[in-house]
Amino acid sequence: EEFKEVLHREPEHIKARMMLGVAYKDRGDSNKAIREFEEVLRLEPGNPDAHYNLGSVYHDRGNLLRTVEEYLKALELNPEHRDARLNLGVAYYKQGKVDDAIREFEEVLRLEPGNPDAHYNLGVTYRDKGDFRRAVENYRKFMEYAPPEYSRYFGIVEETIRQLEKSEKDLLRRT
Repeated sequence: EEFKEVLHREPEHIKARMMLGVAYKDRGDSNKAIREFEEVLRLEPGNPDAHYNLGSVYHDRGNLLRTVEEYLKALELNPEHRDARLNLGVAYYKQGKVDDAIREFEEVLRLEPGNPDAHYNLGVTYRDKGDFRRAVENYRKFMEYAPPEYSRYFGIVEETIRQLEKSEKDLLRRT
């Protein structure tokens, strides 16, 4: 309501429109969220966060083609937009473009060494690619860099590491 009041007085207030779009997205009203982010882009065509937020809405809807398109636009406008790059990697992973996903996650780490989300996603991606050594390495880095609120995932990640190490040993014994 607060954002609507601001927009009633100032219809071109970018920040209020963006926050209203995020509020709509968070409560699951993707049509209204898209409308707000598109209006931000009409008012300010070079706004990378509006493209990022659109990509996020399309991701929630399962439209990976539009997701990738919007994240790429955000990155064209701001190549160091870590969230767009990280989520582009996730979208590529979901499309089966594993090497593209790895490239994006590695770029996130170049921009922000120790990013736990990038390490976790690299762990998942390398695991699925069959590169267990790199998967374990990234899962361990995830646990090293993850903030306390991520601790609920540690048990799952530790079990995944144990399984991967066992799988790697089994593979070595067979060869």
